[in-house]
Amino acid sequence: MLFFRNMMQLMLSPSRGWEDVALSDSDPARLVKEGVIPAFIVASLSIFAQILFHQRLDLVDLMVAGCVIFVSYFVTLAVASRFFCAKVRKWNPDANPERCQTVVAYALGLMALTTTICNFMPISLGLGYLLPLAITLVVWKSMAYLSVPEQKEYDFLTFVFVVITLPPILIQAFYSWALQ
Repeated sequence: MLFFRNMMQLMLSPSRGWEDVALSDSDPARLVKEGVIPAFIVASLSIFAQILFHQRLDLVDLMVAGCVIFVSYFVTLAVASRFFCAKVRKWNPDANPERCQTVVAYALGLMALTTTICNFMPISLGLGYLLPLAITLVVWKSMAYLSVPEQKEYDFLTFVFVVITLPPILIQAFYSWALQ
């Protein structure tokens, strides 16, 4: 429950949200197991909400799409955790690896939340494309939480977009294109 409360706080007030995350001092492995993976599962299952709006959808296609959503987030979690932590430690050798993993976990949890929201919309809106950018900005505000030097601000922002935000979008777009 703390995971979802912190996610809401991060969306409403990113700077204050990262302060709350720092105060909660959660174990990243537990955070992934009890918050992030369930968020991925909910995002995957939410694809079935599209049946409410589009009668011509095939159940098998929805099952495949749900699996693609889960796999895209899970693969991104595994890869981004390593790359993100390595890069942050390069900028700040004293950076806490657990905090790096926590940032990746919350970022991908927020991405899964946006996928869930978009799957419950009857039409595809530009909002679905803008929400990941908002998540990039939320993660950008984690610089103080991670003790990343301010002169690396734009490098950090670009890196967050490329390593955390973009991979699930590209994986899902590739499978969407490949399956058509």
